[in-house]
Order: sequence, then C-alpha cells, then structure tokens
Amino acid sequence: MKSSIKSVWNPTIVVGLLGVLSAYYFGIVGSAWAVTGEFTRWGAHLMKMAGVDTSQYSYLELIHFEKTPFTRPDGIMIFGMFVGAFIAAILSNNIKLRFPTSKIRVAQALIGGILAGFGARLAMGCNLAAFFTGIPQFSLHTWYFTIASIIGTYIGTKIIKLPIFQSKVKVRKVSKNSNLINVLMIEINLASR
Repeated sequence: MKSSIKSVWNPTIVVGLLGVLSAYYFGIVGSAWAVTGEFTRWGAHLMKMAGVDTSQYSYLELIHFEKTPFTRPDGIMIFGMFVGAFIAAILSNNIKLRFPTSKIRVAQALIGGILAGFGARLAMGCNLAAFFTGIPQFSLHTWYFTIASIIGTYIGTKIIKLPIFQSKVKVRKVSKNSNLINVLMIEINLASR
C-alpha cells in the first residue's frame, strides 16, 4: 500500500489538484482561498479568551473578525487543511515525533516564522492566496510577487548555507524495533548535552 500511495504524490498532479480545488472553493464560497487572515482571527479569539478587548483594533474590523472559526468558510478550510495534512502523513507513513536538537535551527524557525507572519499581514495575504488566486485571475501584482519570491528564495538559500547558520548533525542508527519512548529519551539526552 505504501508504494501505491507514494506514487500519487507527484508534484505536478498535486499542484494541478490544488488549482482545481482552489477554483472549486472560489466558486462555492465566493472568496479567495486564504490562510493568514484566518490565523489572525484565531489570534484575536485567543486575545479575547485572555481578556483583551479586541473591539479597539480597527485591523480586526478590516479583516472581518466576527463569528467563530466553525462559522467562517476560511476557518473550516483551515481545519480541513490540518486534517488533510494529518491523513496524508498517516497514509505515507511519515508521522514522527521530533524534537529540535540544534538551537540554531530553533532560532531560525522562530525568526523566520515571525518574519513570514509579519510580512503576510503587511501584504494582506500569503503566498497561497497570491499563487492560487492571483495567477488564475491574471493579476499583475501576483507576477511581481512571483519574481520577488524567486529572488528571495535564492538569496535565502545562500544565507542559510553560511557556516554561522549550520548546525552539527548527530547521526545515529535506530533499529526498526526500537520503542518510541527509548528513542525520545535518547533524543532528549543528546539535546541536553
């Protein structure tokens, strides 16, 4: 079963299917397939639960902060994306509990995530919305975005290859019969050294 499922994950087929699903989503819901706006709304819900008065933030009004994630199409879509990604990982036998062993990689992930989230909010959308909604609509801004993304990816990969950003690789052999708890204890011990 594993080999038949892995053969389905051809990038060309998957991108084509995502394009069809995006068009289907747009046709049914009447809005673009977007992620970062909904994540911002989720953050606002967390702020509300912590007792923050969110009515003072005009930005939340701008992105239509109302109702709940279960009553907004974008909220349901994101739950579906998480469930679909989990199912795909199960079907391809690619679920592993991993802990970062390199402080450099943790810092890179945190800083990169903050910068990407901040940039997505400044741009009022993420690359998913730009590619899957802008390109099919022949939007000029999307082509600028695509060129800037290619240039940014090239520069980013050059920077990440610098010695200061490299972490030491810890290679060890794990037998197929190792139990998960023993593997985790070894990982935690290696990380704490």
